[in-house]
Amino acid sequence: MRERLEPDRRSADLIKIGLKIFAKTSFNSISVSEIAKRAGTSKGLLFHYFPTKEDYYVALLNEASLALIALTDKSAHLAGPKRLAKIIADLVDWVEEHPGLYQMLVRSDLGNHPQVRKVHDKKRRHYQEVILNSVLGEKSSSIERDYQFLGATAYVESILAQWIDARNLDKPQVHDILIKGVKKILLGR
Repeated sequence: MRERLEPDRRSADLIKIGLKIFAKTSFNSISVSEIAKRAGTSKGLLFHYFPTKEDYYVALLNEASLALIALTDKSAHLAGPKRLAKIIADLVDWVEEHPGLYQMLVRSDLGNHPQVRKVHDKKRRHYQEVILNSVLGEKSSSIERDYQFLGATAYVESILAQWIDARNLDKPQVHDILIKGVKKILLGR
């Protein structure tokens, strides 16, 4: 007989299981029945916690995004270029450890879904705030700076996604490429 779990624990377990499933499977290639089967639960229980497959997927993206946001805490004691280097090093380490989750985040099948965009925007805004304030020493942003940061984010995400696919560079090389590119985009040097 299956153990009856508290709702918060059951929801957390379903998210943990879902992250493992979607780290290896795209949204469109798996049915709710298969998700429930792999999670060891029923479709009804899955829908009890997440009304739609999209809601479940957005909850998973949010959880993975929060893990990326938390990476910036590891470098809070640093400032300037040292903090940027630490943030990028931590990001590269996380991506190497969780390649499927990173692909899920940056290459989501639901990229135009409003809730997915909201998750991505939250992550981007957090990184922008941290980098503007503690790395660049700026207290506010401008439209030009917002676009530069958007370009830097797209650059980092593209390089990391390509690296996961190709595995043709070692981590220090990827780190150096990212640092140089981000500095060029944001600082013009």
